[in-house]
Amino acid sequence: MKWGHRGCKHAIYHTSSKQVYLTNQNHGYHISLQDLEETGFKPSFLSVQDGDVEGLIHQDFPITTCQFHPDGTNYKLESFIKTAYFKQLEQSKGEKLYAEAK
Repeated sequence: MKWGHRGCKHAIYHTSSKQVYLTNQNHGYHISLQDLEETGFKPSFLSVQDGDVEGLIHQDFPITTCQFHPDGTNYKLESFIKTAYFKQLEQSKGEKLYAEAK
């Protein structure tokens, strides 16, 4: 990533719903789609501007990440992310979510 994503009003879209959100961002690195192969992660948010991965969700475990600031200025996005995460937790209820040391 040559310049990074800095400042406000960076458009991202949710890969499942295709909903677009404006976000605040401050990062100078990116995740390539090729790096995600065989990790269990899939992109949940992509940048409208350059297609960079802006969020990840794990297919088997309740792990959600984002490279933007999901809090404060966009309550609809913040609520959406938290609700989706709590649904992930509910679906994995009772499952072991950690690795055992050998």
